[in-house]
Amino acid sequence: MTKSFLFISHCTHGTPWRAIFASCLSQIGKRAFHLIYSGSPTTNIPTTSSIRRTPTSISCLQNGYLQAPYIFGFLLLQHLIHLSRDFSTDVKHRLTGKACIHARSLNKLELALKDHRWDEAWEAFHDFKKLHGFPQQTLLRRMILELCYSPDARWLQRAYDLVLMVQEEKRWAFLRHDPLAMVSLSLSRAQMPVPASTVLRLMLENNSFPPKSIWSAVFLHLVKSEKGAHVASEILIEICECLSQHKISRTSGALINSLMEVYSYATVFNLVLNACLRYGSTGKAQLLLDLMAKIGISGDANSIVLMALIHERNGKRDELRKLKKHIDEVPPLLDSHYQKFYDSLLKLHFMFNDIDAASELVLDLYRRSHDLFLSRELESETKSEKSNVGTVELCKIESSKKDITIGWNSKRERSFVVHFGPRNMKTILTMRFHPEMLQDASLIKVDSTSELIIDIKGGLEASTKALAMLFNGYQRLGRVDDFTKVLVSIERERPTSTEASISTQVIHACIKLGWLSTAHDIIEDMAAAGISLSTSLYLSLLRAYHIHNQWKEAKVLVKLMRKAGHLLSLSDEQVISLSLSKTGAKESSPRSSRHDTLTELLERESRKEEHVSHMVYEINSSIDFFCHANMMDDAVKSFRKMQDMGLRPNKQTFRLLINGYSSLSMYREITILWGEIRRGIEDGNVQIDRDIYDSLLWSFLRGGYFERTMEFVKRMTECNMFIDKWKYKREYLKYHKDLYRNLKAAKAKTEAQLNRLEHVRAFKRWVGVKGRYPY
Repeated sequence: MTKSFLFISHCTHGTPWRAIFASCLSQIGKRAFHLIYSGSPTTNIPTTSSIRRTPTSISCLQNGYLQAPYIFGFLLLQHLIHLSRDFSTDVKHRLTGKACIHARSLNKLELALKDHRWDEAWEAFHDFKKLHGFPQQTLLRRMILELCYSPDARWLQRAYDLVLMVQEEKRWAFLRHDPLAMVSLSLSRAQMPVPASTVLRLMLENNSFPPKSIWSAVFLHLVKSEKGAHVASEILIEICECLSQHKISRTSGALINSLMEVYSYATVFNLVLNACLRYGSTGKAQLLLDLMAKIGISGDANSIVLMALIHERNGKRDELRKLKKHIDEVPPLLDSHYQKFYDSLLKLHFMFNDIDAASELVLDLYRRSHDLFLSRELESETKSEKSNVGTVELCKIESSKKDITIGWNSKRERSFVVHFGPRNMKTILTMRFHPEMLQDASLIKVDSTSELIIDIKGGLEASTKALAMLFNGYQRLGRVDDFTKVLVSIERERPTSTEASISTQVIHACIKLGWLSTAHDIIEDMAAAGISLSTSLYLSLLRAYHIHNQWKEAKVLVKLMRKAGHLLSLSDEQVISLSLSKTGAKESSPRSSRHDTLTELLERESRKEEHVSHMVYEINSSIDFFCHANMMDDAVKSFRKMQDMGLRPNKQTFRLLINGYSSLSMYREITILWGEIRRGIEDGNVQIDRDIYDSLLWSFLRGGYFERTMEFVKRMTECNMFIDKWKYKREYLKYHKDLYRNLKAAKAKTEAQLNRLEHVRAFKRWVGVKGRYPY
């Protein structure tokens, strides 16, 4: 019987005989039984001429008769041949029917997309995928693009879901960067920043990236919201780290070229830096600046202004001082653009209580404004002379004008390199700047007002508030005479009428505030320097002396008036009566409103208490130096010194320490520092921002402190802070992917191990780690 089955298998090779074997038995069973036991001749049964002739079939014939074991095989074989013919016909019909279903489904999907019937298209796509899998690449891309063009956010979400579906099933080759770039652009334009950033990150993971025109538009829309600004900064950080650490394989040359376009295009970084400033994420902005210098980005004029604002908020005065000497060489016509730069530098001088540096900066600006005024006067004279002189003389005037006023032109088109950080470090960050290059200036609108520096007809001068802060600083130090020297220098650089001069405004404010001795000292020093003051100013102070019964000082002031050449024809009694006759009268002056403003500001500055001592900024500078030098013990000593002095650390202090510890993988020390921060928060003495929360969360995850990690997730969620789950998911898969993979709760040996396992599982659920190898 075994030989008969071998015979059947050989003769029916390629025919699914196992599927029809059972049906054959019922039809030939009776006939086979009769032939086996009746001994009928071969003429009564099928012969070899009716079946396929093979060596096996011929060997089965013996003396014209078939042996009993082979009778059943021959009958079954004959029936199988007939059934195989019927089966082939049935398979053809079935295949034809399946092809029709496939064509109808595709046609339904194409028609729905053509007529923009999104519901029917989505339903047809799901029906097709259940039966046949993904459609053709061209149709899939077309569907994604059609969904992107829809104004409804619901269909944009469906396009995003479709991209994720393709990624989950490892069919990334079905998509090119064109439809994916459109998905990201449409999502960002609809203010859906998280899905838009996810598509960009998926493209980056799969070694593809959109062209410059697309990703610049994506970032332009992302930075319009706080959440979008956070994810945009994280994407730029990932790109910079990818390039700086050379993590891209050599086979991904196209991706390298795309990323080179990204980081060589300063406008994108300027957009993100401006957004970080707008939403108070100065720590992230500082990290971006460091990465820009690390990978060699060239900054433009907008980059310089944004850098100044970032360093101002982070208290890094030395970095702006390095830039100032180069900015001073920029033509005065660009002074209005660098107004915020000088404003930030002046604020830092006051923050560090460096009054001398502040006064020097103010004088530099007045000199620069005076030079601009002279150059404009020369230009106006040249224009008036052009109509009256000949060609030869006109050429002489033009050449002299170039020699005098456009000496800056020799330095245009030049760039400069600035070293950031201490120069005695092994690794020094350098960055090249083009101070006269304004790329896409209309896109970068810095949301910051200049409080201390004002623009007057293209020239920069100190505002009334800056003068009040400068005067208050000198007065607290008991150096009013040095302030008078500053006023003298300003008056010589800025010649105006005596009634409108800055010194007149300051003296009037001092008289109104009752600081009579200070006003007298300023008048005396100004007169000694040869600066003329108005007669009304002397009379105002004289009247104030008589009101306060200071007769001795009044007599000294009258002598000073005589010496200055005022009211020489009147006697002392007449001068005094003249001053008293105007007691209730208000002098009408075009600058009276500015006098009142200066008076209010001086009074406010004199009463204002320092919220943050200048020593905090000084010690922070030391901590920053030690952290860059990996000298954390010295950094901690500086921090303890700050506490021993009774100074309250600010956000920058904790940020520097956290980043310093994290750079050395000292995560246990960060947990100790967090204990101090938490106690300060509970006592109301410490305030931290989202950047510090983000740094702590990132450090605890890297260090494997999952209990602390989940604690910060809860804190940030309660404070409605956005958490970039993609970032933390990537870090988990990078450092802890195999952690507790095979350990179950029942096999935990200690309670601590069980708790740790639960925290790891909670983090995996929160971050969305699916399966063993999530995408």
